Amino acid sequence: MKKKLVLAFLMATLFAGGAFAQFSLSAGGGALLVPSFSRTKAGSVSDTISNFDFGVNGFFDATYAELNVGLLFGKMDMGSVKLNTMTLTFGLLGKFPFSVSDNLVIFPFAGIDYNVGLSAKSGDVKLPNMGDFMNALSVVFGGGVDFSITESLYIRGEVGFGITFNTRAQKTAKDAAALTNTDYSTFNGKIPIKIAVGYRF
Repeated sequence: MKKKLVLAFLMATLFAGGAFAQFSLSAGGGALLVPSFSRTKAGSVSDTISNFDFGVNGFFDATYAELNVGLLFGKMDMGSVKLNTMTLTFGLLGKFPFSVSDNLVIFPFAGIDYNVGLSAKSGDVKLPNMGDFMNALSVVFGGGVDFSITESLYIRGEVGFGITFNTRAQKTAKDAAALTNTDYSTFNGKIPIKIAVGYRF
């Protein structure tokens, strides 16, 4: 399922790029904020884990596609356990820009990103097998705006909503619940917010 979604987004992005003759290439970077949550229900018991990540994001833009990478530092609240986390995120967005004025462009977007957990600590204690709890693929959609300061320099803002597939730990818990005929469901969501400065080549 994941591979099919990744392939679909890649093909859509390539089609969008090939359907239009004019491109403008740019690159930039700035701040990235990602509040997120994970809601789990097992039988009659439900639990919500919240996380707030902040960090830096760099991007390369080809008008109808955006590649980005971010480094995030976060606080994960697991009830009795509080974790300090560090995550690397990679993303690919397909987008369609509309010119509102000479200085203002807006664009809807849809795509995917993948989070790689680098570390998770509670005090000096490091979480073992952190990739099982943190590595995950997401489908992301939303909108953005570019405001030109000069012909080459612009400010970009983006707000999206991401639906994240289950981590390996969540899949393991779901399989264990199935063995005891326990109803088990999860929903993982996040709201990536980007503010960056870009430069057109």
